Amino acid sequence: MTHTVDVEQALGELPELCALLPDALTSGPDPWGGGRTGASSGTPLRLDVLQLLDTRDTTGWLDGMEFCDPDGVGVLPFLWGWCRDLASDLFDTCPGEVKELPEQPTLTAVTDWLTQHLPLIRGTAQWPEFEWGVLRVHRQVRAAVRHLKEPSPAVPCPRCGTGPLEAPAPDEPLWVCRPCGHEVTIQAVTLRQASRLVDVPERTLRDWASRPGLLSPVAEGPRRRLFDLGQIRRLAAERKLRAML
Repeated sequence: MTHTVDVEQALGELPELCALLPDALTSGPDPWGGGRTGASSGTPLRLDVLQLLDTRDTTGWLDGMEFCDPDGVGVLPFLWGWCRDLASDLFDTCPGEVKELPEQPTLTAVTDWLTQHLPLIRGTAQWPEFEWGVLRVHRQVRAAVRHLKEPSPAVPCPRCGTGPLEAPAPDEPLWVCRPCGHEVTIQAVTLRQASRLVDVPERTLRDWASRPGLLSPVAEGPRRRLFDLGQIRRLAAERKLRAML
């Protein structure tokens, strides 16, 4: 099944995907074609990952987008170059609708700025090139970290209470308890993704996740926790109901 994304989804996923790049720097497919995967002291640095991690801003303020190519610059300077280029045009055409650029060009700040201004960016002449570039960078980062292990489930089976629920296949909502065979449909999402889907501020979701017994992750891994979207929807509905009383 082909995994298709739009620009907004790609921008939302990039910070989390890029957080896995350091782990991918010395792990992955055998560069000599042997098919070996995994980290090893004898594995050389992956140049494709090193390139994506390159944080040097080689675009220059006056150079336009000519040198902002996903093949020649890291993810952050590539997106930061777009921020500066688009901000210059948007401030001229619709100054009252454009927010100031982030003081510190972190990946999260840059992707948030671009996401907030997508309605305006779609109306610019740069949109086709911008869309192509963001989607290509997203594909490159996703491919670079694809071999890393997915987070392991940490939820006990609700039927037998002992066996952990496991996702038999990546991106599948059906999770299975191998000891007893019980099946549960869980749509695992990050808090950032859930915030957009249920229209609840991400900081509120993080507060729920910090409270014991209120919202527990269904899977945990390095730099990422996944939560059951169904549980978040229920908590959001209860929150809305309390506000109406």
